[in-house]
Amino acid sequence: MKSDDPQVWTDYYQRKKAQRLEEATAQWERMRRAGVRVDTDLIIDFLMFGTSREAVEALASQLSENYQAEVLEDARPGYWLVKATTRPYAITLGDGQLNAWVEFVADVAQSHACVFSTWKLEAPDLGQSFLSEQVESAS
Repeated sequence: MKSDDPQVWTDYYQRKKAQRLEEATAQWERMRRAGVRVDTDLIIDFLMFGTSREAVEALASQLSENYQAEVLEDARPGYWLVKATTRPYAITLGDGQLNAWVEFVADVAQSHACVFSTWKLEAPDLGQSFLSEQVESAS
């Protein structure tokens, strides 16, 4: 298959989404062990990337309806980033809601030909941070 084959991209997005969901499941378990409960205030910072500035800007615009979002040029030529956060507001998550959020963000990113890359959940009252890249994924 060629890299411009739509099936290549469909497979890639599916693999990335599955990886993010794996990370979320493992992360939620780590968070529960650290004392996070359904009423724990959380802050989420997350990052997405794409190769089209216009697509990344459209993604940031859509995300800005519910998050603080900014577009940044990546250090790698030809890549653009969306850096988003719930700050200054905290949210709470119940069982299954982190996975639902990850699925939503991955789908929104894909709808703009972008990729959901990483996220950090911070529980300020517990003095804990949970980074997605700290979770080893099988995919």
